[in-house]
Amino acid sequence: MTLSSADDDPLREVITMLSRELVRTEPAQQLVLDRLLDLLLVLTIRSEFRRSTTAPRWYRAAADPRLGDLRADDLTLPQVADAVGYSSPFAFAAAFRRHHGEPPGAWRQGERAAADTRLLTTHAGT
Repeated sequence: MTLSSADDDPLREVITMLSRELVRTEPAQQLVLDRLLDLLLVLTIRSEFRRSTTAPRWYRAAADPRLGDLRADDLTLPQVADAVGYSSPFAFAAAFRRHHGEPPGAWRQGERAAADTRLLTTHAGT
């Protein structure tokens, strides 16, 4: 793990907070330490993946700015395939099925249903 020399490095900030918390004796200290360690772990993994040329494909795909709006309902399969660099929608659909276990259309329907369910359960109490 390499810390940036920048003052606004989030890893540095969390390590500083962690050092301060370690010398305190206050209520819920273990809870605070646990959360800071969770945050430190996530930030460290992100930092390492960002610099790595061998980061997992799912991480590289999630960080790819070209993929920002690919979940939009108005994009066709050929548009998505082209945006992510596949030579044909058939090649993209085959790769998608291998990775997700279902074709892109079925996955998109499942995502829509899950989003609708979240929306209904979030607003059910209002």
